[in-house]
Amino acid sequence: MVKRQRGDIKNIAIYLIKRHTGATNNEIGALFGGVSYSAVSKTYQRMLERLQTDRDLRKKIERAESSMSNVKG
Repeated sequence: MVKRQRGDIKNIAIYLIKRHTGATNNEIGALFGGVSYSAVSKTYQRMLERLQTDRDLRKKIERAESSMSNVKG
């Protein structure tokens, strides 16, 4: 299940970047080694769908967002 967990980390990162920044899908894809803009869009949409039913995933994202709000700039 490690592979799934790694994928989740990447997907969560894409979701959070898209949700909390003004970065375009192309820019986000470049951050992940040239992932296409359409793959970024699909990843984001799939994450939105998963968040509807996956309580553990929602908790992971809530923890990440909480940590982000504690970062001082």
